[in-house]
Amino acid sequence: MGEAILYFGISQSLFAAVLMFIKRPLNIADKILGIWLLTFSIMFVFNLVKLDAGVVDKGVWPIFVTISITFPSFLYLYSKYITNVYQSFIKTDYLHFLPALAGLIISALVYDPKINSIQSFSDHYSQKTITMAIVAFILFACILFYAAKAHIFIRRYRKQIRDFYSFKSHRINLNWLRVILFSFITLHYLIIPISRFYQHIPIDFNLDNFRNLAYLIFVYIISLWGSKQKQLISDPIPEQITPKTEKEEEEKSNRYKKSGLKDDQAEHHLKKLIDYMNNSKVWKDPELSLAKISEDIDIPKHFISQVLNEKLKKNFYTFVNEYRTEYAKQLMIMPQYKNWTILSIAFECGFNSKTAFNIFFKKHTNMTPTEYKKKHTGE
Repeated sequence: MGEAILYFGISQSLFAAVLMFIKRPLNIADKILGIWLLTFSIMFVFNLVKLDAGVVDKGVWPIFVTISITFPSFLYLYSKYITNVYQSFIKTDYLHFLPALAGLIISALVYDPKINSIQSFSDHYSQKTITMAIVAFILFACILFYAAKAHIFIRRYRKQIRDFYSFKSHRINLNWLRVILFSFITLHYLIIPISRFYQHIPIDFNLDNFRNLAYLIFVYIISLWGSKQKQLISDPIPEQITPKTEKEEEEKSNRYKKSGLKDDQAEHHLKKLIDYMNNSKVWKDPELSLAKISEDIDIPKHFISQVLNEKLKKNFYTFVNEYRTEYAKQLMIMPQYKNWTILSIAFECGFNSKTAFNIFFKKHTNMTPTEYKKKHTGE
């Protein structure tokens, strides 16, 4: 079973890496994910060599742990670059792989030149318990540190999502990445430590198989969702979210002051935006985004977002869906749409699901679509 898992892991991680690198358009986050998948394949190959050599896991920890230290860094960098649009990879981000280099150097300090085989390597390093503890500490510290930083990027993006998109979808909510993030922490801080305890009691349990299977599942999830994940929209103005407190309102106003947008320019942009919405009916596009409108009317995304928040006190999601809702109200009382279902009307207006339509319609009108139609048509 163990060998089969490793072969599946090697083939799947390599196949997924190729898919990421041939993806178009290819963005920086895709490249990071592709390299991470290649790193998974290296780990699976190493474990296969170790299995064939018949050496114990504890004796080859320098290789396994060093490779593992890179995983939290890849997770963090992917979260950063998928939720922010960068033109190129920031050179200082290479520094996030210094912990893995440090682990490698620390392991090398106790290397014995007499080592001439994988078995002698295993025998030597199985005795270096203090060095192993130091490098393992680096691994677990990196997992906590980079998982926290990745969570901050995801959380910040999810707070801003209504400023960028007019719809809700699994393709933009990053739920899959949150699953990876919390599963990664759970695996290393709960499941593996508990599994090591069970190795000391008389039950049939193979930690290597369990860990490799867990990583294989990670690879499948990353392969499935990462290949479908598109670059997400970001805003140059940091942490632009709908304010909830007076302090946040003041901080947001201060950030907008730095944008350089004057009041007369804001009024011009607002008029141009509203004219475009009224004349083009672009809001009927169920996947309308701030980026698309920005490109169509040639106004920077952060200026549109600023105008909506300051002039209309609305985010992009509310702004667009109000147009859809008003159109739906018209259709429901028009005779030619009498036999249309609520769902058909919702789709016609640009909503991508009945649930989203019902929730927003109720919030906007204080009535459900069915109640509204009955009130105005008597049906």
